[in-house]
Amino acid sequence: MNERESTRLSADEAAQLHAQHAASLLRFLTGLTGSADDAQDCLQATFAILQEKGGASAAGTRRAWLFRVAHNEAMQLFRRRKLAGPMESAEALQHAAGRHDSPVDRLLRQERLQQVRRELSQLPEELQMIVRLRIVEGLRFREIADQLQIPLGTALGRMQTALRKLGQQLGEDL
Repeated sequence: MNERESTRLSADEAAQLHAQHAASLLRFLTGLTGSADDAQDCLQATFAILQEKGGASAAGTRRAWLFRVAHNEAMQLFRRRKLAGPMESAEALQHAAGRHDSPVDRLLRQERLQQVRRELSQLPEELQMIVRLRIVEGLRFREIADQLQIPLGTALGRMQTALRKLGQQLGEDL
């Protein structure tokens, strides 16, 4: 057996790891990239690398190894985009700003924002505060925890609870 064969995982091992970790990796990558499509691309690349090189990692550390590879794939995606030049970035900014949207699209987006604000106002004050500090103020969770004088884990947990409740109220999986 040559070195290349010894680093490959069997299809069954890769499938088992995919079943165990794909959902959490996808959530991680979606948060990191901000795009479900980019997250899917990075996830696919991560599992391709797993099948090729995953056998070289210790079985007990494969979850951490997968997250590191996924992070590296996302960073490569960002680097490739940065190298693509300012034209691609300008087009992305225009699209994000809604310049290509029709009046109907803008109206729908405005209505959706109002709906989210209404549902947010229905949450308990402690959850509203976390969402405001994170999304409106742009604070990091460590800063939020310090400002509210609560543990970091509590701040993170409250944000997760707020997002889950908003998702339920809006009929979505946030």
